[in-house]
Amino acid sequence: MLREFLTKLNTAWDSGHYLSALVQAETAFRGPPPGHDGAFFAQVLAWARSYVGDTQGAREAFGSAFPAGTATEIPAGARQEEAVGAIVRAAKERRVVILNEAHHVPMHRAFALRLALALREEGFTHFAAETFLPGVAELARKGYPSLGMGHYSKEPVFGDLIRNAMRVGYRLVPYEPEGDVQSIEAREQAQADNLQRILQRDPTARVLVYAGFHHVFESPDPLGNVWMAQRLKDLAGIDPLTIDQTTEAAFPVTTSAVLRSANGVFVTLGQYAGRVDIQVLHPREVLVGGRPSWLREWLGRKPVEVPSALLPVAQRVLVQAFVAGEGSDAVPFDQIVAEPGRKLMLTPGRYELVSQDDMGRILARRSLEVR
Repeated sequence: MLREFLTKLNTAWDSGHYLSALVQAETAFRGPPPGHDGAFFAQVLAWARSYVGDTQGAREAFGSAFPAGTATEIPAGARQEEAVGAIVRAAKERRVVILNEAHHVPMHRAFALRLALALREEGFTHFAAETFLPGVAELARKGYPSLGMGHYSKEPVFGDLIRNAMRVGYRLVPYEPEGDVQSIEAREQAQADNLQRILQRDPTARVLVYAGFHHVFESPDPLGNVWMAQRLKDLAGIDPLTIDQTTEAAFPVTTSAVLRSANGVFVTLGQYAGRVDIQVLHPREVLVGGRPSWLREWLGRKPVEVPSALLPVAQRVLVQAFVAGEGSDAVPFDQIVAEPGRKLMLTPGRYELVSQDDMGRILARRSLEVR
């Protein structure tokens, strides 16, 4: 039953039928198949909500099963420092930077986009993402993020991270092992082996690695698991700059910041303390009209009304904005489940707008230019 559910769900996502996938995830979350842990379906629902722009709903679904890691208090004498600049300065002599994310939090991808652009200016050449499938380099020749590049990259902000990485000249490279890898040990070692091969093939390569959660650990976790970053460090004989951004601050943070002690050493907290080099703490997500404020503040987007022709009369619909000229397999630039007052968040340019029902059927199309 689980295999059938996952096959149907992934078929919907692979086809760009995001609302259909959301409905399937909601149904499974409300009534998990007998014998299956509801935590898995909470995670799936979190992904599905994040893909359609419901960032708060994604956090709520994930948090129902997995409490967020929290930095409870700022250590005495520690000071906050703007994160992107601090990381770029720390990365000057490094060949590899490894940044993590929570797979249900698009805000992390927005920060990764900002960091990727800054690191490109400093000579980083390759962008290696956990989500990338083996054919990503071939698909990158199309010049836009496509549905076939990976799983998490189907989310629109991740798509824009890829779009911008390609625009500034990053080479997209996969590093996940192919096939069904059963153990943490086998997967982490295969990831490290693949990244080592990238470094060996091109001695001038400098790689931004974008991974999930604990893959950034440079020392074993409490259960003794050895993760990718530590294995790569031992295998390649290099010291990657490892960065956590998944820990939430329980104290005020006004901008994405790192902590330094009074003597200038980076401070890391919670389960990542002593296991990564740097920890980025983000401000609490604030919604304006149902959309997170970082879309405007970090990515320069502005709210755009959905044309009335695309709004539903009596059914639930997904409204998507595609960059004009990108192919039919493109990842949307933005998308929302239509609700009163909810707007698309777009940058200046030309778009093709589409409304889609929960079966993946196209209901209406409109062209739009944002000035």
